[in-house]
Amino acid sequence: MNIHDAAGIAYPFRERDLDSPVTYWTDDDEREYIAWLNRDLAQLSAAFLDAHNDRFDEWCRDKFEEECL
Repeated sequence: MNIHDAAGIAYPFRERDLDSPVTYWTDDDEREYIAWLNRDLAQLSAAFLDAHNDRFDEWCRDKFEEECL
């Protein structure tokens, strides 16, 4: 008897309850992601900088003070 047989016998378990919540990326998924990232990288970068502009400015000021002052 394997786990699927036991799941068919045991109530209230169903085989669908034994599906793993973890998914794995295939090579096709990776290629799609890279194409999407390359296509939208400028927009994503701009959105990230807008969201973290204050922190980035503070980091730049710290670097300037370390190197120039």
